[in-house]
Amino acid sequence: MSVGTALARAFSQRGQTQSQVAELYGVSQSRIGRIYAGDFTRRSRTARQMCQDTGVKFLDTHADIDQYVHNRQRLIRLLDTVWKGTDEDTTYVADALIAIGRLRQKD
Repeated sequence: MSVGTALARAFSQRGQTQSQVAELYGVSQSRIGRIYAGDFTRRSRTARQMCQDTGVKFLDTHADIDQYVHNRQRLIRLLDTVWKGTDEDTTYVADALIAIGRLRQKD
């Protein structure tokens, strides 16, 4: 069972909806839905805290590690298709990473 599925089950067994969990952790309901779907990284403070609070092991299963490796390889392949090695490309990639970092700070 994936971490997201285990979290969804744990909170459901407590009788808590996604909206209630979102309010508890100070994030949006859609963010909780993404966590339940497994859409988070090892750096996600919210997912890590949810795991700690429910006793779910954080990214400790082979399936989660495999998914992490798969997503990393996918990102590398995607970058390879758009990267031309120019200064302009460097600026675009840096700007995108900064934007992602800012989004993660909200998590």
